[in-house]
Amino acid sequence: IINLATQNHLITDYTSMLILDRLDDYVKYRIEPPQELKKEYKERIKILDEVLVYQQGITNSRKDDLQKDYLEVITWYNSKFPKKEKKVVKRVTPQTANPIVNTTETDTLPIPTNTNNQIPITDVAIEISNLDPNKRIIIGTVLDETNMPLPGATVVIEGTTTGASTDFDGKFAINSEENDVLVISYVGFSDNRFEIDASTNNINVSLEPDNSLEEVVVTALGVKRETITLGYAVAGKVAGVDVTGAVGTTSNVAIRGVSTISNNGPLYIIDGAISNSNPIDTLPSDAIESMQVLSPKDGATLYGIKGRNGVIIVVTKDGKEKNKEAIENVNKNITDKIELKAWSPDTPYLKTLEKEKTVKAAYKKYLEIRSTYANIPAFYLDVADFFDNRKSKTTAIRVLTNLIEIDLNNYELIKALSYKLEYFKQYDLATRAYEKILELRPEDPQSYRDLALSYESIGEYQKSVDLLYKIYNGELLEKDEDDLFRGIEAVAYVELSRLVNKHKKKIKLNKKQRKTLKPLPVDIRVVIDWNHKETDIDLWVIDPSGEKCLYSNSETKIGGRISEDLTDGFGPEEFMLKKAIKGRYKVMVDYYADNVQKISGPTILKVTLFTNYGKSNEEKKTITVRLDKEEEDIEVGSLIF
Repeated sequence: IINLATQNHLITDYTSMLILDRLDDYVKYRIEPPQELKKEYKERIKILDEVLVYQQGITNSRKDDLQKDYLEVITWYNSKFPKKEKKVVKRVTPQTANPIVNTTETDTLPIPTNTNNQIPITDVAIEISNLDPNKRIIIGTVLDETNMPLPGATVVIEGTTTGASTDFDGKFAINSEENDVLVISYVGFSDNRFEIDASTNNINVSLEPDNSLEEVVVTALGVKRETITLGYAVAGKVAGVDVTGAVGTTSNVAIRGVSTISNNGPLYIIDGAISNSNPIDTLPSDAIESMQVLSPKDGATLYGIKGRNGVIIVVTKDGKEKNKEAIENVNKNITDKIELKAWSPDTPYLKTLEKEKTVKAAYKKYLEIRSTYANIPAFYLDVADFFDNRKSKTTAIRVLTNLIEIDLNNYELIKALSYKLEYFKQYDLATRAYEKILELRPEDPQSYRDLALSYESIGEYQKSVDLLYKIYNGELLEKDEDDLFRGIEAVAYVELSRLVNKHKKKIKLNKKQRKTLKPLPVDIRVVIDWNHKETDIDLWVIDPSGEKCLYSNSETKIGGRISEDLTDGFGPEEFMLKKAIKGRYKVMVDYYADNVQKISGPTILKVTLFTNYGKSNEEKKTITVRLDKEEEDIEVGSLIF
């Protein structure tokens, strides 16, 4: 399909149309432009190549640091305990607009700078158009009201044509001088103005949404709302919709995912009523109030076979009031039948199930009420927990599989689901779920580690080693440009060493790799992972002597060791003890969380407890814990050694 599409310039589920309407686009994709643009193109490519060389230097330096981290683990492992207490200060990820490398790195690497304020160009993703390295460079990030980056925002120096666009992470770079005023704009948001002073180097700018046109795009995750402007030529694709041509002229509209067997286009709904014509062909751009796009799957849910090629719902300015009731009915159907609803701790369905006296009766009641809560994904997790508490594992797993059938693309929810499947020892299903997470989140090193550990559980040892090795050798460092997950590599190193030595006959490695990955068996190991990003959870372990091992006391007198403190979500955090003393080890967490209501519900914590880790008599237990609110000193498990 891909070969045919690229040969014949077709848009499919696997390809997109690329519109090169600016020099920036030619530079971004390294496509040779027309003759009149070649000179500037080559200048920009030269700057970009310099940045890439610098970035590679940074990556190599970070890889060297990984070897130091691994050496720290080996040094701890070979140390004799008890020894003097060693304390470290909790590492806090710097919240700057653009990551600036530390002094040890900048002292040893060639840094492209400008002559005025010596700001290093450290992010290859930043738009480099019109940058003059000999002039002052302002680096910034544009965010929305929820602190999420806004890609494609426009940054212009007021009164000039000098400007830049933000990249995928909302970052930009621009030549600007003192007293310049930057005007930051984004479709659907109110403009913001920022005056540059003598001390300005890096800036964060937040934009507030306005109340203009609203486009609603229904995806597998739910309804994504974005504001669009229709008063100019459209060339490109919007959330699964490919549109070519200028508004007000004949336009071609294709919703990705439409069957290629049928040539029928999408169904059009204008002011609440089905239309036989494309409104973009017949309506002037200033007559359209809003446009909503439904995927073929969701279109069929609402309109049956008529909507099987997707639905485009248009509200006109004139019809907004005249056909108010019909328009509201369409929106109500979207909300009731398609839009996913956020989790709430006050949902009444558990109270309904608790009234039933038997598991059989409760399951029957679940089937009766399921349609009412079908669009609350956390409903299935809650109900699965309910049946698990009723000692009906089979019913709980059945309910969880109902969640899989929704086919969501919410990676945080799928991660919670995977944890529950591991808890129920449904490793094949868990592996499929982790494969989906890696597909959705290839930028997160946790996606590779989670899947690697799941592969081991089903006997796919080589696949497990290959994924863990990507983390160990620093291959994924470029994905974590801001160094948010520093510390996961040392955890993966321990896991890789165990895997290689436990299943050595079933794994292909060269002599150097086998020599490097020596066994590191320990008496006790505890690991926590969680499913929500931008959530900080600290692992604490209290040993039988009463000493607490945590980020501020990273090594205990008897030899307990806590891993790097990961503050930006997912984990993992790890406790290890080579020689345990007899007694009870209490596992606790300190939960730092935001109060944002999520579709995927509360944070789900996975706690994995090992005794005799990496030995022939290794034992493992996995538990999951729901964290509803910020709280300190939460006991999540314990083990006796």
